[in-house]
Amino acid sequence: MRRVLNIFNIYAPNNDDINFFKILETNLETLNDQTLLVGGDFNHSLDTLNDRTNTNKQTSDKVNALIETFDLCDVFRLLNPERKLFTWPSNTNPPIICRLDYLLLSSSSLNCVTDYQIKTGYSSDHSIVVMKLNLIHNDKGQWYFKLNNSLLLDTVYQNKIETSILEIVWFNEQANPNVLWEIIKGRIRDETIKYAIFKKKIDLQYEHEINSNIKDLEREIELNSTNNT
Repeated sequence: MRRVLNIFNIYAPNNDDINFFKILETNLETLNDQTLLVGGDFNHSLDTLNDRTNTNKQTSDKVNALIETFDLCDVFRLLNPERKLFTWPSNTNPPIICRLDYLLLSSSSLNCVTDYQIKTGYSSDHSIVVMKLNLIHNDKGQWYFKLNNSLLLDTVYQNKIETSILEIVWFNEQANPNVLWEIIKGRIRDETIKYAIFKKKIDLQYEHEINSNIKDLEREIELNSTNNT
């Protein structure tokens, strides 16, 4: 059975003006109880450290009202009822740390959630919120192949494919053009898959190193914050 998932990606203003969320409410009302996923930077904190509890009270009340009205659920809180993680730190001393970025999902679809993580964001001052959903089983089969278009800009990949094509043409110069074309496509697919796996492994190693360094810095900030209180 297929599910229709209506996704709203928002970036709320950093003030106590509820007009933004009134507009969001109007849009949500048009969907008539369909499955909703509302995510992004709410600029309204569900978890805080060193922040005032009454910051942007009108906005806070409105967000909570939307969650109740549309039967939405803060997935992170559901999975981590006694744990606090944060997605944004200030540069104050001590730093104010908040969870401003989150995903709200219709309660009726919570059984579709297979994973939810808050990851360090090294290209932004906000962390990355990742949620995996299994809305429908879709077995594409072992021969399904999808090209990662970003590889087309990779000069190493370009040279590898060019060399492979020249080799195939040289070894099969007497082949029927249609057959040769199929051989070339098969070689491109095989070389692309191998290179994509190799590149992903290298990228993950690099990402792991960066995340490890950032986590060390975050622990140092938290330790300094604790010592200064």
